[in-house]
Amino acid sequence: MARSRTELDPRFRRLMTRLPDSMTDPISRAIAESAEAVWADAVTRVPVDTGELQRAIGKRVTPTSAEVGFDPKKFRREWKKAGWRAVFVEKGTKGSPERNIPPQPARPFLRPAFEANRRWIMERHRAAVARTLRMAESL
Repeated sequence: MARSRTELDPRFRRLMTRLPDSMTDPISRAIAESAEAVWADAVTRVPVDTGELQRAIGKRVTPTSAEVGFDPKKFRREWKKAGWRAVFVEKGTKGSPERNIPPQPARPFLRPAFEANRRWIMERHRAAVARTLRMAESL
């Protein structure tokens, strides 16, 4: 389905569980801010006809991961309203000449939203991880 996901390396995630919350807070904050940036960019990029697809973009944030997009399992309500159409908008359709249905060109919005923020996200996460590791070394 159409979604963008970022999460920590499993080894680093295990390390985070052993550190106090005050030390891992910069990483959790960086992940949340990254998800917010991708979500806001996706909302501005999505093609709007009725606005349902725009309102259906979901965002889930945990201390170690973030997910933005459309997923029938995690964003059930949003999926039922309009999320199921996201893949057709994002990737386009080939149409059906027998039924006189024209093809629809791809109008990607979620992947470009992530790509536009990728460099900023990576820099932000690197800085947060470095800050956490410096605090952990001082223990």
